[in-house]
Amino acid sequence: RTLEAVAQAVYNDTAVFLFTLQSVRDSDLLQYRQERKHAWDHLDSLSSSLVANISDLLDTLDKLLSLGHEQAEMSSGDYNGSIEWRMSRVSRVSIRPANMEDDTSDTLVSMAMAFERPPAKPSKILDPSYIQPHANSESMHPPHYTSNEYSLTNILVPEEEQEPHDPDFGAKSAPRATASRKLEKLLGADYASKVAADLQPWYLRPNYSPEDILIEHDNTVKGGTLPALVERLTAHHQVDPTFNQAFLMTFKSFATVNELFDLLVARFRLEPPADLEPEELEDWGKQKKHLIQIRVINTFVTMLKDDDILEKEDFHILERMKAFVSSDEVSQFGAAKQVLVYIDRAIRNDNNALKAMPQSTPPPPIYPKTTKKLRLADIEPLELARQLTIMESNLYQKIKPMECLQRAREQKTENMDNIATVIQMSNRIADWVADCVLSKEDSRKRASTVKHLISVADRCRTLNNFSSMIAITSGLNTPPIRRLKRTWDQVNQRIMAQFTACEMTIDSNKNFTKYRQLMASVTPPCVPFIGVFLSTLQFIQDGNPDMLPGGLVNFRKRQKASEVINDIKRWQAQSFNLQAIPAVQAFIEESLNQFTDSKASSEQFWALSLEREPREREDERMARLLQESGFL
Repeated sequence: RTLEAVAQAVYNDTAVFLFTLQSVRDSDLLQYRQERKHAWDHLDSLSSSLVANISDLLDTLDKLLSLGHEQAEMSSGDYNGSIEWRMSRVSRVSIRPANMEDDTSDTLVSMAMAFERPPAKPSKILDPSYIQPHANSESMHPPHYTSNEYSLTNILVPEEEQEPHDPDFGAKSAPRATASRKLEKLLGADYASKVAADLQPWYLRPNYSPEDILIEHDNTVKGGTLPALVERLTAHHQVDPTFNQAFLMTFKSFATVNELFDLLVARFRLEPPADLEPEELEDWGKQKKHLIQIRVINTFVTMLKDDDILEKEDFHILERMKAFVSSDEVSQFGAAKQVLVYIDRAIRNDNNALKAMPQSTPPPPIYPKTTKKLRLADIEPLELARQLTIMESNLYQKIKPMECLQRAREQKTENMDNIATVIQMSNRIADWVADCVLSKEDSRKRASTVKHLISVADRCRTLNNFSSMIAITSGLNTPPIRRLKRTWDQVNQRIMAQFTACEMTIDSNKNFTKYRQLMASVTPPCVPFIGVFLSTLQFIQDGNPDMLPGGLVNFRKRQKASEVINDIKRWQAQSFNLQAIPAVQAFIEESLNQFTDSKASSEQFWALSLEREPREREDERMARLLQESGFL
């Protein structure tokens, strides 16, 4: 899927590049010279995007090559030509369209075998026309498999139901699959898997004891000791991507990088049990140790290629990792070369993270009529919302998973991390909104400013920039602003309807239910409200202990935290396709930088609010309203 997406991006950029290049007119007229200048600027931006996407394409091809090496290593010589073998395996069962003539000379299944085994289910093959007799293999189309039957994981990792390459496997594999289906039908999938695990030879079972790890009925991990969790991470008999991702994302909350490295090295150098027969020892080496070693190397690759796992203070482990991978016992694995490549990239700080690149030109910006001494009213609400979205999105994409976990554990942190920067930005926008309203002495000008700001918040909402929308809404809902009755009375119903829509979006009732439902239907790009994520992480931190009885790590707690972090990272994958206006962004930064102390600003705003609209008795208010309406 990654290769498909990157290849499509390269194709789209190339097509737009060629189309733009062909549209350039060779003329000296002023109009054509301006168009030509815009075209060259567009071509320059497309060139940068094309270079980045081609780099991602090459990187993805390198990763696929490493997966191919890994598959070849896992075969250990027993699965040579595995792709051809799988194709021939599917072609063993002769499934033909109704209009195809039957050729008894190509029949591969005898009548006796046909009566002993159940008929093949066509539902497992997308198109029966792709299945051809083995004799016609020259014209054979690539077989189509369903995602459940032949996923990437099933191809790379031999599961228990995958039989060794045997020319006569047809008579052996069917009863085994039939027995497995019968057992699952009678006892249920969970219990059947446990029975199947018990049928394994004792030397192929996990090393940890039942007291070392707690596994729920749905095969998720509730808790375990650190060695047991690392064994689960590098298990030979199964691959659990959800567990692996959660473990690598949160392991620093219960272990150090050095501890994890030592346990992974120990897993790679696993010793066989005593008193094994020669055949059992060979079986143990192929079906257990070899797979564990591959899992260990893949774990190192994941730790290095994901820049959210190892931080700069963890880079001391790179020398130990490099020495281990360069050793004779590890260097024979093809994936070890990938580890060395990623180590060099990490040292050079060269992270080629794949992010979705905008495929189309951004909408034309709405420039202010003048860029000298800009005022709030000079900037169109839509363009102001766009510039705020660019600035907030850049800050949000810098948030690291460990910052979220650390903030939830420590509750209050003095470090100015990326989360603190996002929170500071929201607070300054709220103060800026209050200042813009209160700086106007006339109530009509204050009302005009309120209308303008509400329009900006509504445009932020339509752009999926909920962070800026909430900051502006919060600034308008502060007591110094909400008490300005003369001001709010002059805001029309249409603008108030927009303001109500913004307020309802972030309604905090029932744990932000409406906001969560909205986010479930939003497609990226988006700048979410970071406060909801932090509240959820804090709830997980406070409501669950770090350790379980028996000295077990509460991994379910880490699993829940990783789900929240994955949701945070989901909105970091794609950038907004908007064009920055330096003059407008400079105006915004200059306006926000004047607010450094929210408490002092609140006191100042309250005093200024009382000055703009002093408290009045009810009879004074009625007299004022009659006078303003023309009755007095």
